[in-house]
Amino acid sequence: MIDEEKSTQLNPIYVWAIAAEYFTIMQTCQLLRVSVNRIRAYIERDDDPMPFRCFPGQTKGYFIHKDDLREWLMRNTVMVHDEKANHGSQRTTTRAYSASARTPEGPSGRAAGARRSSSASASARSTGT
Repeated sequence: MIDEEKSTQLNPIYVWAIAAEYFTIMQTCQLLRVSVNRIRAYIERDDDPMPFRCFPGQTKGYFIHKDDLREWLMRNTVMVHDEKANHGSQRTTTRAYSASARTPEGPSGRAAGARRSSSASASARSTGT
């Protein structure tokens, strides 16, 4: 028989503090703004998988400690500035290649993406150009 005077009840503040230390898969998805499938792919990959935990024998109810998530993110992400620098150099190479094949103007002789003004379009139609 349980002695109610000696039994300890969980302090709601303590339970909340523990819950704030761990994230579920869904909470991680919301935090990182990625899909559940992407998180599952990170968990299942062979090289540096996302360190989710579960209780023995369970296949659901995964959770990750906030420090484990932070460390994994530091190893598996890049600074935005570095990423932009890397992509910028690739785009420059692509532009240089395509610039040698074409002029900066599009096939119509206008700058790429430029549109005729409505008055220019009307005068072009009236003159037949």
